[in-house]
Amino acid sequence: MIRRIHAVVRLAAAALAAVCLAAAAPVPPPPGRTEAGFDTVPGAVRALLHPTTALLPAFPNESPEALDPGRWAPSVRDSDRVCVLELRTYVRGTPVTLSDIRQRKPGQSLSARYLCGSRTWRGPRYAGPFYVWDGHNALVERSYRVTDGARYREDLYQYRGNGLVWAYRHRERNEDQSGPFFMLDEYYDPDGKLAGFSIERTTPDSLALRWRRGAVVEDEAFRKWTGEFR
Repeated sequence: MIRRIHAVVRLAAAALAAVCLAAAAPVPPPPGRTEAGFDTVPGAVRALLHPTTALLPAFPNESPEALDPGRWAPSVRDSDRVCVLELRTYVRGTPVTLSDIRQRKPGQSLSARYLCGSRTWRGPRYAGPFYVWDGHNALVERSYRVTDGARYREDLYQYRGNGLVWAYRHRERNEDQSGPFFMLDEYYDPDGKLAGFSIERTTPDSLALRWRRGAVVEDEAFRKWTGEFR
């Protein structure tokens, strides 16, 4: 089982310099999407959206063992990179790093991810899977991150208490947050249909749009809505 966790991160390391840093393949909205106002979204934007959770990209390198934080390998290495497991809990909102999973107290939330280093990088970078559990061990968030040390791509999924996705976030940008970027945030109702989205891109053409329940809205109104959405 531990070997499978190793394999998950080795796959991430192998993908670091691969084409997965390219933009996500466009997914056209399926026929039958009738929400008022959705058809007014520009076609070039609609092609980048996922109108239902069923059309979201599958979580990369899915591993059932990853759902158990006790089965994550403490470290992983290959010929070029060394990755060390980072476990954190939160005490009154402040992150606390754990050296061992047994230090986690009952009722505490927990996150697990790998911090990787390479001789060719300017500093350590997070790579591979990132999972977050609440105090009852329910998965509330997970993401998968691929980096070449300079630029990263990340897909993040957030879950309701019943296990359904309520938000999906995609990022492509430089590690230092400079230069060109692509950011997509999508929010879903319990029936799995898209309720709102925010998209920003600098290349190949500049784009910024926020849409909520059938209408394009300004940034302030959108941020207020997302702050209340679940």
